[in-house]
Amino acid sequence: GKYQDSQAKGTCKSCPAHSAGPAKSTTESACTCNAGYIADATTGSCTPCPIGSYASSQTQTCVCVAGYATDSTTGACVACDVGKYSSTNASVECTLCPGGTFAHATATSSCDACPAYSVGPIGSISVKNCTCLAGYEYNSGTCTLCEAGKHTPGGANQACEPCEDLDGYVLDIGWVP
Repeated sequence: GKYQDSQAKGTCKSCPAHSAGPAKSTTESACTCNAGYIADATTGSCTPCPIGSYASSQTQTCVCVAGYATDSTTGACVACDVGKYSSTNASVECTLCPGGTFAHATATSSCDACPAYSVGPIGSISVKNCTCLAGYEYNSGTCTLCEAGKHTPGGANQACEPCEDLDGYVLDIGWVP
């Protein structure tokens, strides 16, 4: 980014740091801040957007990026807490992860799915919040179907146990009341 504000000069002037201007510019005001920077209202110099925000070279306004939301009091971008996410730029609030998913880190733009054949509560913060469905046992990060003649008496990632002679009957998927 360079410009020339005088006809008699042999060299062009450089746009201020972190800015650029179109070809054949004749004024410094044609220089605009690069993406990720905005013009300081007082000095006019290009300053970086705060952490968790971004500005395109067209908008010249910092907006929160995915994984962050705008604080309604301060206007600052705040990282989403664990168990929450924001999937789009310029979010005004973070959303709890839906059931069956979790977010174990802050500033998350999406939630991770619980393992197959498991469920988890809304706002889960860890895969440890995911529990295998009845008739499945937790084994090395996955939920596997109990063998015929076995069941999980209480769910909640228990080991498969042999079915007993109870008030139910045995199917090949486990004990059914």
